[in-house]
Amino acid sequence: AQAALPFPLLRLAGGPRTTGMADGGSGSKGGKDVVEYLVAGCGAGAVSRTCIAPVERIKIIFQTTRCTASASGWARIVPQIFRDEGVLAFWKGNTIGVIRVLPYMSLQFTSNEVYRAWLSEAFGDRLPAPLRHLTAGIFAGGTAIALTYPLDTLRARMAVQCRTQPMSMAEMLRRGLAEEGVAVWYRGCWMSMQGGGVYVGLKFMTYDGLKGRFHKFMGVTNDKDLAVWQRVVSGAVGGLFAQTVVYPMDIIRRRSQTVKGAKPYRGVWHGLSTIAREEGIRKGLYRGLTLNYMKAIPNVAISLSLYDILKYWLHELRRNPASVH
Repeated sequence: AQAALPFPLLRLAGGPRTTGMADGGSGSKGGKDVVEYLVAGCGAGAVSRTCIAPVERIKIIFQTTRCTASASGWARIVPQIFRDEGVLAFWKGNTIGVIRVLPYMSLQFTSNEVYRAWLSEAFGDRLPAPLRHLTAGIFAGGTAIALTYPLDTLRARMAVQCRTQPMSMAEMLRRGLAEEGVAVWYRGCWMSMQGGGVYVGLKFMTYDGLKGRFHKFMGVTNDKDLAVWQRVVSGAVGGLFAQTVVYPMDIIRRRSQTVKGAKPYRGVWHGLSTIAREEGIRKGLYRGLTLNYMKAIPNVAISLSLYDILKYWLHELRRNPASVH
């Protein structure tokens, strides 16, 4: 009866064991370790999000400012925020960011484990490990984005709000609902699911692929025995590669979330072509990419490596509490 369930996330109560060791996967059970997945995802997401919060706020402000002849570089935003608002202003919007990250990252990591286990059971060796990791990551990213998107919109608006008349999260949410309706909080969701899904898929595929290389190079047979630096390097490269590929869609997403009134773009291709035509490739579609690298590389390196470490620690704690000190 369980195998007949059409949606793998409904099978969290139990699932197949993923093979995962030779290709860099976790080797965890597909469903029985769901609590570990959720808790580890929350911890990894909260820590990594708080670490990169200042860069995230600067990036959002820079992304949502259209390129003009007088536009200043992102480096000038730093002293301006510090002078006008103080040091803690670099973490403005971090509360809602962490609130969003807790469900987002836990859903992303958990659904990735479950989708991967489901694909392994459904296709076996017919689906190569890199393609399995990519596909599972795409669906995991789309699932997490769809379920937490209003929080992401609220976070973006908190980051770019007027500095002279700041609003609380509750006030911004209330006013947005009253003036623009419910639909505005999902503006750009479909585009985000496309870009975000591909991003998560590429991130997991690269991360697990590089871990698999470390397995072979270091002679490691069990994923939990990899050194921390090997996980961090794998995560950093995964974040660099994934961000480079999907960054233009992040520009479209942020502008769709923060603009008031009519939607700025009819769809992904309309947004890409409009920005490229009006602002160019480097100053439009890839505006702020260097800044985004400063955020994405440490963020992905911390979150992926910390997730693995927490997951294995929690699993060992559950299996043998006396052995964990």
